[in-house]
Amino acid sequence: MIRSYVLLLFIAIIAGSCKDKSTTNNEQMLDVYSHDSSEVVDDVKAVDVNEIDYSIVSETKIPDKKWSLVIRLGAKISEAELTALANAIRDRDGQHYENVYMDYLLPGMRDGQGAWATTHFSPDLNVRILGVSLEQEKSASAPAASGEQIIGRWLDEGPLGGLLTICARGDKIYFKHDMSSGESYEKELVRHMPKQDKRFDLAGDNESGDYYLIDDSGNLKIRRSLRPSATLSVECCHGQNLHPSCS
Repeated sequence: MIRSYVLLLFIAIIAGSCKDKSTTNNEQMLDVYSHDSSEVVDDVKAVDVNEIDYSIVSETKIPDKKWSLVIRLGAKISEAELTALANAIRDRDGQHYENVYMDYLLPGMRDGQGAWATTHFSPDLNVRILGVSLEQEKSASAPAASGEQIIGRWLDEGPLGGLLTICARGDKIYFKHDMSSGESYEKELVRHMPKQDKRFDLAGDNESGDYYLIDDSGNLKIRRSLRPSATLSVECCHGQNLHPSCS
């Protein structure tokens, strides 16, 4: 009897300790979440969805399972506005779906040829801006970082687009790609010819012959081979140089 009582007391103490620890961890997680997301939550609460210019292009529904929509925007909106709009559209329907998929088109974009942004509930909301965001448009006109000289900047509205920059740091030249997803990368370049200002080749081993060319109109053309031994190449034009004095 004494052994049984001691064993039960020990189990109760351990269970109480685990419960307190779990509660503490949950409270800490909640505090961290609230702290990290408070600014975003405040931005979303401040949005007036009625002021957003949009229309529903098409929608398909599978009861209780999936609701897919294509939405056309009158202009680009912020991530907070996308979040508020997605919630408003979903809640306005009044039905429950396991997944709600929303694709957003900008003026001039065709349905079925990629979206500028998506807001998907699966079931939690995931907001993604696939093209150039409003924030990136603002950063495109920002001054160069200390010790950096901007040769050219371009905005690429493609699915993997973002802000493209060719810049000089000291005696080296770099190509930078800041994607709308938040990811970024850079590559070192060299001038094709010592006095050639508008064509830049990849530095180092460049057997594929890839290059970056600023044409006479200020457009950036990127030539990339599909593989080192390929003869076929992909050449993309990425719009007007945002620093025309440098082109």
